[in-house]
Order: sequence, then structure tokens, then C-alpha cells
Amino acid sequence: MAELTGLQKQYILHWGEMGTKWGINRTVAQIHALLYLSPKALPAEEIAKTLSVARSNVSTSIRELETWGSCARCMCWAIGASTTSR
Repeated sequence: MAELTGLQKQYILHWGEMGTKWGINRTVAQIHALLYLSPKALPAEEIAKTLSVARSNVSTSIRELETWGSCARCMCWAIGASTTSR
């Protein structure tokens, strides 16, 4: 994803804050917001870099989103794949 705008950054941070109030992990909520804003699928490495979180945290968070039905592997290349293998 290209550089985030100020408004996009605010949205992602706010969604993360709201998530914690609903009992959802902040990173899970932020990844959900980022994927919602993204016009294309994002590799886990790019998600991690964009949100400044560990790659392992991204994988765990995406698995949680998948169990909710809020995220599909077609939205992100998170589990055991690198951008070079796609």
C-alpha cells in the first residue's frame, strides 16, 4: 500500500482504540482497518511495516480475523508466504 494519508493513519489508530473498548486486540483492529482501506491484497510483511508491528503479531492477528470471517487469505498473504512466492 502506498504511504498512508494523515486521515488514514487517524482512522487506523482510532479503530484500534475502539477495538480495545470492545475487547478486541488493538493490532487485530488496526489490521482490520488497514485491510478495509486497502484497494488490494497486502502481504504480511507490508502490513507489519505499515503498522510498525512484528510479523508474527500480524500472522496471529490475521488468523483471528479469519476465524471471524472478517478476513480471507485473498485479502492478505499472511500465513507462511512471502511476496516473492506469489
